[in-house]
Amino acid sequence: MACRQAAALLSTRKSGGSAASRAGDIVDQVRAEMKQCKISQTKLGQQTLISQAVVSQWLNRCYGGHNVKVDAAMKQWIEARRQ
Repeated sequence: MACRQAAALLSTRKSGGSAASRAGDIVDQVRAEMKQCKISQTKLGQQTLISQAVVSQWLNRCYGGHNVKVDAAMKQWIEARRQ
């Protein structure tokens, strides 16, 4: 199943307030910050010590690895940028 199809399927299964929707909120926050500050996926990966490939998959909501670890790194990155 393609990543976009999987993401679409996942989004139809989400319930408000679930872990999946909170992760989606993080993705949206990271995307907004990247757009506002013109930060590339490569630069984001360097700043969070996460590979560009994982960043790309995570942003497209189709990363099959340790999402909790990536979510935590991205939350920390967002919080550091807001200070």
